[in-house]
Amino acid sequence: MRGTDGAGVPAGYRVGGWEVTGHIASGSWGSVYAARGAGGDEVALKFLGTQGLAPRQARELAATARREAEFSRQAVHPHLVRIFDTLTVDDPGLPAADGAVVLVMERAERSLWDVLAAGEPLPDAGAVLTEVITALAHLHAEGWVHGDLKPANILLSRGGSVRVADFGLVARLEGTHGYAPPWGSPDYLPPERRGALLDERGVRTRPDADVWAFGVTAHQVLTGGSLPFPGTTPAARAAAVVEYAAGRSPLRLAAGLPPGWTALIADCLSADPATRGTHTARSLIPRVREAAGTTSRRRGRGHRVVGVGAAVASLLACAGSGSGGAGRAESYGLPPVAVYVGVPGGCAYPALRTPDCRVDLVIDPRGYRWVGNHLALAAWPGDTLTAECEVRDGRWFADGAHGGSRRYYRVRVPGAPDEHAHLPALASGSQPRLPRCR
Repeated sequence: MRGTDGAGVPAGYRVGGWEVTGHIASGSWGSVYAARGAGGDEVALKFLGTQGLAPRQARELAATARREAEFSRQAVHPHLVRIFDTLTVDDPGLPAADGAVVLVMERAERSLWDVLAAGEPLPDAGAVLTEVITALAHLHAEGWVHGDLKPANILLSRGGSVRVADFGLVARLEGTHGYAPPWGSPDYLPPERRGALLDERGVRTRPDADVWAFGVTAHQVLTGGSLPFPGTTPAARAAAVVEYAAGRSPLRLAAGLPPGWTALIADCLSADPATRGTHTARSLIPRVREAAGTTSRRRGRGHRVVGVGAAVASLLACAGSGSGGAGRAESYGLPPVAVYVGVPGGCAYPALRTPDCRVDLVIDPRGYRWVGNHLALAAWPGDTLTAECEVRDGRWFADGAHGGSRRYYRVRVPGAPDEHAHLPALASGSQPRLPRCR
């Protein structure tokens, strides 16, 4: 996959409905290229080369790519990179790409590692880490372990928003554990993985392995790239982790970290997995947000931390008429909560916004389903809306894949009647429990 310039696929090369426009990055796993569709949509194409692999290895690579794409479709979240499709190249005329498995992915600007490696300042590290832990909490709630969280797999969009990426090592949880391939990035593996037994299903893993990796990543982000364990080589740093886990060496985090971050990272890096497991990604969200807010106040930047409780509605200028809404929210001391639109049953390609992926926003959740009770502009998978309360006795909403429910979230939509509309709760991938609207 790599030529003299690090790229083996020329600009103008077409894969499926996408045209390569340039080379982004290459590594031992393959190469990533920028591409554009006929409608002007920009994506990234991740080429996983199969040259030199045995037939069985090539099949396993293709199966891994399909699993990665399927995971992306199941675990939709604003801060998880979306994979839209998988393709296989059949082109003997271009040996560099022939036989490659290609993942069609959401396009990002660059990785967090690119920023750290360049020595560039990160405008708001707290906001980045808040979005990472939010994505991780959703991933765990959906029953998955990422398995390879690190700055190189955290992408930054052009607007600065985070996308956690690279799901090649994800493991499906079966109760408290899942089974992962016996690989991973050494600097981000917890102590128990270094001597884990391998059986025919892989290596046992749990969500707290991702919490450890988050602790290492947070330390790097907050210190400009410094790893929490000393050593000039991965082997030396691995030995330092073993010494720490055995109780023969204390945990020495970078001096100058604010107390909130120091305590949080220390909890993430608990050597005992049972102790570490008490600090779930979900329980860490408020702590990360608090530490991030404290850091911003100390630095005088005044940046807003973007997390579960703060998001901007992405739908504008809607039309329609109908009878009343669900009224105002009762005050339970809860702030508005961000909800994102999941993938409806029957929606095969959410990125293409086909009719079966459309989710209608309702003006009156108790009213009949007719055109006058729907907004002209629909919601789509991946959209994020701000919800204030929920209606629990609305008209029955059915989804072929997810059942039925009478619950609706009252969401803010500028331009809608009363500046609000209602999203069927089944259409939300986040499923918060909100105060009852009245």
